[in-house]
Amino acid sequence: MSRDELRQEWGGIPFATPVPRWMADLAVWQRFQEPAFAQYSSAMLNPVEEHLYRAVRDLYSPAQVRIHRWFQDCCRAFTHHDSIALLGAASSGKSFSMGVLSYLFYLADFGNCFVLMVSTSKEALLKRSMASAIEAHNMLRANGVPVPCKFVSQKCAIVPANAQDDLQGVKSMIQGVAITEGTEVDARGAVIGVHLPRVISICDELENMGSRAKVFLSAQANARAGTVQYKQVVAFNPQDINAPGCVLATPDRDGGWAALNPDQDTVWDTKGGVHVVRFDGRKSPGLDDPALTFLPTREFLADNLKACADNPDHPDMWSMVYGFPVVSQQGMTVLSNAELIYHKAFEETKWRGDEAVTTVAGFDPAFTADGDDAVLQIADVGHAESGALVVQFRDPIVMKIEATSKIPVSYQLVGQLKAAQQVAGFKLMHLAIDDSGTQNVADIVAKEMGTGFYRANFGTKASELPVSSTNLKPANRVYGNLVSELWGVLAEYVRFGHCRRLNGVAAQELTTRKFDLRRNPKVLETKREYKKRSGRRSPDHGDACALCGAVLRFVLGVRPGASMIEPWGFTAAPAAVNYARIKEINNLKSSYGVS
Repeated sequence: MSRDELRQEWGGIPFATPVPRWMADLAVWQRFQEPAFAQYSSAMLNPVEEHLYRAVRDLYSPAQVRIHRWFQDCCRAFTHHDSIALLGAASSGKSFSMGVLSYLFYLADFGNCFVLMVSTSKEALLKRSMASAIEAHNMLRANGVPVPCKFVSQKCAIVPANAQDDLQGVKSMIQGVAITEGTEVDARGAVIGVHLPRVISICDELENMGSRAKVFLSAQANARAGTVQYKQVVAFNPQDINAPGCVLATPDRDGGWAALNPDQDTVWDTKGGVHVVRFDGRKSPGLDDPALTFLPTREFLADNLKACADNPDHPDMWSMVYGFPVVSQQGMTVLSNAELIYHKAFEETKWRGDEAVTTVAGFDPAFTADGDDAVLQIADVGHAESGALVVQFRDPIVMKIEATSKIPVSYQLVGQLKAAQQVAGFKLMHLAIDDSGTQNVADIVAKEMGTGFYRANFGTKASELPVSSTNLKPANRVYGNLVSELWGVLAEYVRFGHCRRLNGVAAQELTTRKFDLRRNPKVLETKREYKKRSGRRSPDHGDACALCGAVLRFVLGVRPGASMIEPWGFTAAPAAVNYARIKEINNLKSSYGVS
């Protein structure tokens, strides 16, 4: 069969006009879910990406485009998912695969497709996905395939062959954009794109774009509007779990990145619907195939290890070889993912059966229109079967706010808090509320539910209590304010093995929010600083967990490292300590006396 043979029917699938088999295959691959093609699903190759592979074999020689295992991983993700993140080792073929696939996608519905390729600079564009799309185009021309488009170098664009070089009036194209050049306003305008039935947005080096990464991602809603088919693809070498690419690719698992096994996990999904494919250089197809020298080889692994002073745990080995971010950020953030796993913060405990547990709650009511949630965190405190004193968190409750309700928002929150208290059964004295914001929620709680709960004003001075059982420094010598103390001491509770069933959102906040170590005493970064730096929502779940810690610390008298509930004289007004209740649930020999 000739590559250029035209037919109006291929493999039982009819077409409106005679087309070569490669074009038929590309059309089926692109549109297999649309009604016009879905009705012929029984006639399609299985899996459907086999149509793509056959088109590639018809159009290119094996030396030009080799269909290896990692190329297939990219094709599979591109075929079946609309939002994709490709991360992994250097030289893993991410950019080449996306360049070839986007070019063939463009040809499959020529005139109705717009492809935007974004990178950090013009030089980077001409080395990565855009360069690969140009290469795919030039190889077809060299192979004698009549392609209806051309490359305009001045505009860094592949456009219809009859287009003017100034691109006036041209919408269907593959366009390269250097997002870090010019102002942020320029960048935002450049990545909005045009509205055609099929749109692809590809971003290379997302991890290195800083604030421009947010510009690219926030523009995607506009790029998606009105499309029949839309795909977003980002590619990067992972460096830091707080960098834009790794934030986007955070697994939808308790513990986020810490829940993954770097030696095994190569595919996962995120809470935001991104399908992630990871390329681990230690599993490269190039290790055993001498024809795949452009992928990581054994020599590649050896050279990188030598460059890292023969240290396999060097950060560059993780980023450029293993294709995995350095999980441990100890000393920079409040906690590291490694610490959460090591101290079993995500595991569930089994309670000792001879005593009751005490239920505590922390409420962060600081709702705003720009992303702050009102979160109630409930937890149980008691002894595990092992004898360890444990605080086990329940699933967090995010309060629902009805904007059109005639009931003021603060009263809506207090109503939901009261209902939650009745279900969970915690006492008011075991509730801590953030009283730092402009909302008057704590006052309404006092009016509607009673006083006796612990009011936490995050901006006030840290307490004089010892940091932990082993660090007897007063907290106000270590932490610059109360919120810094509460987050820091919550971390100490984790390190001493007290915490269980920490939820994934709180874990992400604890492992991404940082202390300002340049200040002495150290101070936790503000919510505004955190949101601006990390691109995440307000750390309200972490605040709610820290408020549970405030009840442990100031009401129940639990120092990090303690084996029992044991007030030592520094309880916080107006919260009274119920000594009889403490003895009742403690069931251990007490080391304190009551005067």
